[in-house]
Amino acid sequence: QVIFANDTFCNHHPWNWFRRRIYADTFKKQNKSAYPSIAGWKSSSKKNSFVFEGVRFDSWISTFLFSMNESALIEIKWEICPTQNWANEYIFGGHVEEAFFSDKMDIKLKTHLIRWLFGTEDGSHWSKSQKLGSENSALFEMKSAAILAEKKLTAVLTKKNAYFQYFQRNCLLVISQTIQGYRNALVRRLRKK
Repeated sequence: QVIFANDTFCNHHPWNWFRRRIYADTFKKQNKSAYPSIAGWKSSSKKNSFVFEGVRFDSWISTFLFSMNESALIEIKWEICPTQNWANEYIFGGHVEEAFFSDKMDIKLKTHLIRWLFGTEDGSHWSKSQKLGSENSALFEMKSAAILAEKKLTAVLTKKNAYFQYFQRNCLLVISQTIQGYRNALVRRLRKK
């Protein structure tokens, strides 16, 4: 099992006992699986599904913090980070939003990325989103390649029938276990009195 964390995790996600428990419980459970699996936070387009690399999906594993067990790593031949060149068929670059991405890309995914990166409409978008221009085109090309790498990883592992474990699914379990633990402790204290 290999666990990955990037600068987004290190700089934008508070580390506390609650998150530590969620991560540790999920990673331990995943490590016991004999089947290919990936664990991490779930991201989604919320409005639409789209096709990427021949797979239709509306959610993907967010790669700011994720883990893959050995079976999954073997399935993808240990190729976690694709080279920059693979994304060139999807990203043309430049300083015009409508022409930044290739027509080869699913229109729903293209629309989602334009909203996320360039903040062209109200709603959720990347913390550094801004209008595209010649001065920031290179930054957006790199960010686009990183985003598409997440989608590619999800598509490849979906084709391999990997099991996706999302941290959110464990949050309610941890909360309910914690509340139950506090309740049980309170009952024990009251019985002692």
